[in-house]
Amino acid sequence: MIKKFPLQKRLNPDCLCFVSNIPKNKVELWSSVEYAGFGRALVRCLSARGVLASLQYEVGQKDYWEVKGIGSRIAFRFRAYVWYPLRCVWRFLSGSRPLLAVVSTNTFYVPLLAILCKRRKVRIVHWVLDLYPDVLELHGVIKAGGVVSNVLSSLIAFTIRASSANVFLGRHLLAHAESRFGRIKNARVIPVGADGSPFLGKCPSLRAGAVKILYSGNFGRMHDIETIEKAITLGLPLNVSLVFRSSGAGYRRLRDNIRKIRPTGASVGIRGGIEFRESLGDDGWRDEMLSADIALVTVRRGAEGVIMPSKTYSAMVAGQAILAIAPTNSDLAELVRDHNCGWLVEPGDVDGLIRTFEEIVGSRDLVLRKRLAAYHAGHAYFDQKVLADEWIKLLHSTENGDA
Repeated sequence: MIKKFPLQKRLNPDCLCFVSNIPKNKVELWSSVEYAGFGRALVRCLSARGVLASLQYEVGQKDYWEVKGIGSRIAFRFRAYVWYPLRCVWRFLSGSRPLLAVVSTNTFYVPLLAILCKRRKVRIVHWVLDLYPDVLELHGVIKAGGVVSNVLSSLIAFTIRASSANVFLGRHLLAHAESRFGRIKNARVIPVGADGSPFLGKCPSLRAGAVKILYSGNFGRMHDIETIEKAITLGLPLNVSLVFRSSGAGYRRLRDNIRKIRPTGASVGIRGGIEFRESLGDDGWRDEMLSADIALVTVRRGAEGVIMPSKTYSAMVAGQAILAIAPTNSDLAELVRDHNCGWLVEPGDVDGLIRTFEEIVGSRDLVLRKRLAAYHAGHAYFDQKVLADEWIKLLHSTENGDA
């Protein structure tokens, strides 16, 4: 049965609570790139509950952030798309101990390789962080409905059927997958969540000065760029500070387009404070997150059935309200509505976004209320301390063959 989040509030205050029915098999979470935040926290919480869990990856988070030049991008692609799949194949073919492998779609064809190459004592959980081939279609890499798309759809459908379980990040993502592949009997919805431990006891409070809106993390082709770009061009309120600590194709495009209108240091062309800076590393990440009042999170139209930005959850546990530019039928929009923790603007509604900026500046009490709602919801429902229980239930069910 698919559960819709938010779930009922759980009473376990920390990772060290007792959970019965601990999975007996070793559990490994696989991804080509390290999930340094939520991934480490999930493994830590599973381990504290008695699960023999580990995070397996090829490219560390710090190395991924430093991928910039052509040479480093080629090296990254080789490691992520060639060497990492080979490592996975070798791992699932070798050894004799029972293993539960949670294999993410990062890299997207590795779950299929894991199923085709696994030995008898390995069970595969397909962790659908992004839905393929939809992502490739939206990127323009392949043609929707074309031969390549149809072949990939057949392979993904096989992966879904052959997996012990399929984990989706939201119910809208699951619904979209079922509209393409048919009913998925062994599906579960578990939000990706965040590590709330760095922000415990840091409850938001009213503060003076400009309202700081932070975009942190990847800004790629799945995110809405045009709406925020047009709003910036028309002019932000003077008491808004919009800070981008980001990377990705969308970020570079937005930065370059805005700098054409207002070169660095210019005082004309665009009102309001705007900063374009490098991605946040481990150093200073916590302080930067705590310094922001609101998180800007975007999903482009057409991608609502494909992605749920994980940055949303880390922003919530840090006490940031959510300014979401997203279709109303997305998991992101539903989260904001369910918890009343921010504002929702449809992609393309530039006037609506400008009105939202003005509302934010005009009511600091409202900003604080939404920050508090985000903080409490983040820690009550989306901290890994809570979500680890859902993973243990799933992992235990796969051992019993009833996922």
